[in-house]
Formats: sequence, C-alpha cells, structure tokens
Amino acid sequence: MDDRLKAPNDNWLQRWKENNIGWHHVEFNQHLLNHWHALYLPQGSMVLAPLCGKSRDMVWLAGHGYRIRGVELSPLAIEAFFKEHALQPRIEYLGDFECWRDGPFEIYCGDIFDLEQIDNSDVNAVYDRASLV
Repeated sequence: MDDRLKAPNDNWLQRWKENNIGWHHVEFNQHLLNHWHALYLPQGSMVLAPLCGKSRDMVWLAGHGYRIRGVELSPLAIEAFFKEHALQPRIEYLGDFECWRDGPFEIYCGDIFDLEQIDNSDVNAVYDRASLV
C-alpha cells in the first residue's frame, strides 16, 4: 500500500488505541431517531454502516428489526462494541476481512476501500452518521 494511503489508517488505529474517540456518542443520534422512519424499510432489511466504530446507533437499528453490516478498520472498536453489548461474536475470515457476527450484527474489520470483496447485494440502506466528513 502506498504510504500516503497508509497514513490515515495508522492515525485512525492510533486514535482507537489511545481511546481518543471524541466523535463517539453514547446517546443515539437524534437525526436517526427523527428521520429513519421516512425510509419505510421493512424489518429484516440489511443496513450498511460504514466506518461504524462502536456506534450505539447500530443497536437502535437492530432493536427496530434491522440487520446491521458494519465496516470498521479498528479491531479495538469492534471488540468494544461486542463487549459493551454483552454479545458473543463468532469470527470468520472473508478475503482481507475479519467478520464478527452475533445476532443481527455482522461487523467487518478491514479497510472500507476493500469492500468490493464482500457481497453487498443484500444491502437495502446505508446509515452514515459522520464517516464521510
């Protein structure tokens, strides 16, 4: 990988290692609560959450009957998500990704720019609170 492309990944991983995650909110995103219903997605729909971290919004979505496919570079973030919600993930390997699964959650650990390795034909919606800043 070109060093110019590697630097942002290293920075992201370091921020999680230092727990320097000021963007993480413990409350559900108010815009999600106010506007998600307007999508009229049936329960059971698959929602892609890019750069998901350990977002509690995924828990809200799952609580409303959606399946969640997260993508996150930091294994620390994924581990924290499953631990904080008392989930017992099974881990499998798909391409360059490590996939953590339990219940409605499947979170892929790896670079989102490698996402074409994963079949996402079942994704019905994308929830992005702030990853595309």
